[in-house]
Amino acid sequence: MRANRAQVLPLLLLLICMFGCKAGEVLRVASAVAITTAQIAATAIAASARENNRLQARNAREAAQIAEGERRAEEAMNAPGQCTELRFESDPPAAPGSAPPPRAAECGGNILVQNEEGRWQRYNAAPEPTQP
Repeated sequence: MRANRAQVLPLLLLLICMFGCKAGEVLRVASAVAITTAQIAATAIAASARENNRLQARNAREAAQIAEGERRAEEAMNAPGQCTELRFESDPPAAPGSAPPPRAAECGGNILVQNEEGRWQRYNAAPEPTQP
């Protein structure tokens, strides 16, 4: 049967204490090792917490920048000469599972409606002839 480190370590400590070593010195060494290990662990935890705080602050700044960019893009879309999507409300509301309402947009005074094929055309304009 082989002995593993967990079984040999207590025997070694006992032998060291019994033969030629003062018990106080062994306890001082063991306590110094335990204190050093605790200090290293505390330093690592503090460093990890600081890094986590930095990452959270950076993520918050990036989210704010993205939100600002989206707001500016929306403002640019609604600027004069740009298109604004129009919303439809139906009374009574459409039944679940029915076709969605058509999409429409107002672009520089023109009303554009998207047809079933996905193409945009002017509202009340004659449909464009399809090419064979």
